[in-house]
Amino acid sequence: TPDPTAVLDVANPFDPIMGVRSKGMLVPYMNQLQRDQMEASYNDTVANGLLSYDPEDGNFWYYRYDDPIPTTAPFGEWSSLTTSVQTPTGTPTGGIIMWAGTIASIPAGWALCNGATGTPDLTDKFIISVASSAENPGTAPVPGFFVDVEAGGVTAPDRRFFKLAYIMKL
Repeated sequence: TPDPTAVLDVANPFDPIMGVRSKGMLVPYMNQLQRDQMEASYNDTVANGLLSYDPEDGNFWYYRYDDPIPTTAPFGEWSSLTTSVQTPTGTPTGGIIMWAGTIASIPAGWALCNGATGTPDLTDKFIISVASSAENPGTAPVPGFFVDVEAGGVTAPDRRFFKLAYIMKL
């Protein structure tokens, strides 16, 4: 069912072969010269919000009015919907993660958090859950669910813990 506020409602059907919705929509292609010619041929009365794609500069362009009720031509102008690729940066410098591999296999650009090479010393430290009523979370682990590092054993019944280390992004 089309949206009642839309003149055009394009549905993207599920493609059972691809297993996804695999169709897009193409808007009309117009380079700058063609956009200018169109504007001139319609006596500067291009529809506000008209959209086109310029294959020469790789941008989408839309026609917009600066004045909500324009009275003299030109009524608006072409504006670019400039796009840019956002490259994920991953873990920021100084970010600390848990590491379950060997020390020899720590990736380049990372260092063991043992107090050397400008890292904090997180030896024998582990993030644990605390009771919501704890005044000082550092001293109040949830009963039955913590590792007793001092005694070298696990105090929670039927829990398995693995030896982990922390590494820091340099």
